[in-house]
Amino acid sequence: MKQITDIFRASPLEAVKKHADLCLECAEALPKALTTKGEARKEALEVVRRLERQADTVKAEIRHQMTKRLFMPVPKSQILELLHAQDKVANRAKDIATLFYYRFDGLPEAVVNILLGFVEVNLGVIRQSRRSVHELDELVETGFRGVEAELVSSMVEKLDELESACDRHQWEIFSKLKSLETDVSPVDAMFIYRLVTLIADLGDCADRTGRLLEQMLTA
Repeated sequence: MKQITDIFRASPLEAVKKHADLCLECAEALPKALTTKGEARKEALEVVRRLERQADTVKAEIRHQMTKRLFMPVPKSQILELLHAQDKVANRAKDIATLFYYRFDGLPEAVVNILLGFVEVNLGVIRQSRRSVHELDELVETGFRGVEAELVSSMVEKLDELESACDRHQWEIFSKLKSLETDVSPVDAMFIYRLVTLIADLGDCADRTGRLLEQMLTA
């Protein structure tokens, strides 16, 4: 992995973008963590955990750099809020993979497919969030105005649409799962609904980055 100190020499915002990349990569490792079995299942969990730790390392270095006399074109507090929202994506991905690994073994295929489908829907929000964050450098160069600002604004609107679709999908999932409750134990059913809530958090956290970018545009 590229040294964080090298990233900062280029631009502090490069590190924020690198953090966004790692958080997305962590979430994208979830489908494998939910479908593999045996030893491969443990390896898939370790991949998610490793990526989450890498994201934490980048986050810690960014926060350390922010405490120094570092000139930023936007308030440091906004960058740190953006970082916090991104980091929650990686944290939630680790929570989901860990809960699934230790709690479930041999869930009905129909239930697993429902969970996987919901993960994919939320990954769409995270990918859009990552694309938006990768426009930060251009936004700064244009002073948060002009064509670039309009582009990011449209990207944030798309992010909202994707997150709203996730909300609708969540309620559809609850309806589907209700018909499958008899195929699992009551305790497993409770944890499955917990998993759905955690997966929904992935999209919510990613959407939060859009709100923060919007604040930068309107500041």
